[in-house]
Amino acid sequence: MTRWLFPLLALSLPALALADSSPAETAVAAYERGLALQSGDPAAAREQFRIAIENYRQLLSEGQRNAKLLANLGHAHLLSGDAGQAVLCYREAERLEPQNPEVRAALNEMASQLGSDAAPARRWDPLLVQAILGPWPTLFLALAVFAAGWSLVFTGYSLRRRWLYLPAMPAVLAGALVIGSYVCLGWQDARTPLGAISNPTQLREGNGANFRPVVDRELPPGTEVRVLARRADWLKVQLASGQRGWLPADDVVMSRY
Repeated sequence: MTRWLFPLLALSLPALALADSSPAETAVAAYERGLALQSGDPAAAREQFRIAIENYRQLLSEGQRNAKLLANLGHAHLLSGDAGQAVLCYREAERLEPQNPEVRAALNEMASQLGSDAAPARRWDPLLVQAILGPWPTLFLALAVFAAGWSLVFTGYSLRRRWLYLPAMPAVLAGALVIGSYVCLGWQDARTPLGAISNPTQLREGNGANFRPVVDRELPPGTEVRVLARRADWLKVQLASGQRGWLPADDVVMSRY
């Protein structure tokens, strides 16, 4: 599953190596040592990837938050054996930069490896333009359109030119729709945060190992879930397929970033 990462890393690691930062240099050096050790000493390689992870985290704590850094962090998590945190890093990178080809390639490869359950559980998202512009430019554009629409309304009212209402009302409605959808999506994400499975586990009908499995196979690490509720040491989750059930809380990780 890791061979597809190497061409991506050839592009992503040099960008961090050029950063004038000791954690960046340490992360890249540890990462490269891990790659060199993978075939001969997997345990030592994983330790090097963990060192890289610690330094990538330090860069994040210093405010160097961008899609490339999160993608590199995802690669390090994946190669260290933590597919759950890897996919969550990729999703956060995708949120910051939806059209980043490296991030999309990583997510597509994970989806092909894990199957249909790899994608996050469905949510209402009418913002097709967001996939092109990204989240913040889309929001700023919506605010500008909304403000321009109301400006035309006030201008038409003050100058008694009611024909200005014709372009004004669609602009106001379109801006309000996009802004409202952001509010709804933020509310949904707050209520049903994204998580990922860290250990092979079965989705069950209730919050206990004695309940019947919802699906007849174990869900692999890296499978994304929406967390709907918690009861004791169990989480109620929803898969991309729409299936709902319960998982042990210890088998689900939430994003640290």
